[in-house]
Amino acid sequence: MGSVVGESGRMNCVPNGKPIRHGASMSQIEEFCARLGGNCPIHSILIANNGMAAVKFMRSIRSWSYETFGTERAVLLVAMATPEDMRINAEHIRMADQFVEVPGGTNNNNYANVKLITEI
Repeated sequence: MGSVVGESGRMNCVPNGKPIRHGASMSQIEEFCARLGGNCPIHSILIANNGMAAVKFMRSIRSWSYETFGTERAVLLVAMATPEDMRINAEHIRMADQFVEVPGGTNNNNYANVKLITEI
C-alpha cells in the first residue's frame, strides 16, 4: 500500500508495509535540532525524484540517521510515485517508508511540478 494524493492535494498516510519510526527517534531529532540552535526539526522528507538519484539520496539519509540516532528510520522518507514507477515496482518506492501517487507523463506533471510538490 502507499499514499494517494486526493482532490485536496493531501496525502493519505498509509505505511509502505514497514515500521515507520524507531520509538525514541522523534525526541532524539528534537534534541539534535536544539543542540544545533534550531527550533524546527525535520521529521520527514519528500523525495521529488525517482531512479538512482532518489535511491542514493535515501541511502545517504538512512546512513546518516543510523550514525546520528542509532536507527535508520529516525526520519520518515516519502517518495513520489508515478503510475509508470508503480508498474515497474521501482526501487525508490520499495525503499521509502511511504509514497504518494502523482500523475504520470513528463516531469512537468510530477517530479518538476513545483505546485504539486508544495501541495503534498
